[in-house]
Amino acid sequence: MIKYAFRDLLVLLGVVTFISVNTKAQNRATVSTDIIKIDSSEFYLNLANDQFELGQFQKSLRFLDKSILFNQKNFESLYTRASVKYFLNDVKGSLADYEKAINLNMNEPYPYIYRGTILSKAGRFQEAIKDFDKALEMEEDAMVLYNRAITRMKTREYEKALMDFEKLEEGEWKF
Repeated sequence: MIKYAFRDLLVLLGVVTFISVNTKAQNRATVSTDIIKIDSSEFYLNLANDQFELGQFQKSLRFLDKSILFNQKNFESLYTRASVKYFLNDVKGSLADYEKAINLNMNEPYPYIYRGTILSKAGRFQEAIKDFDKALEMEEDAMVLYNRAITRMKTREYEKALMDFEKLEEGEWKF
């Protein structure tokens, strides 16, 4: 029991010890130890993802906060935290984290997609359409095109919405 508690403590401190036995060089076994530092940000991100999959959004958020504390430029942690905040109905916090994620990696379509979805639900239709446009420039995605069409309907841009729906009908877009 104590052996496992010590190992867990080392993992939590971000350190793992590997022990190797070398019997080829000598008749007797020699033990060497190497200490490898674990990226603490990634460690907490993995814990957060596990909790997210279990639907434990508050726990996931706490681990993501720790992950970002260790590395404020961890795109995946910010992106994931934005999603968790959305599930916890923290729209303002979610939008702020999507903004930070976009600033770190402007070539990734998913923060634009999800931010656009939130903006559309919040009635900020023109901003949402811009995000959907940006995402569609990077990746052709039928769901994004559909969401843009619906958002355009809400802004009474019926001709543009119809063009989006027609593109969907052409069958070139995958859901």
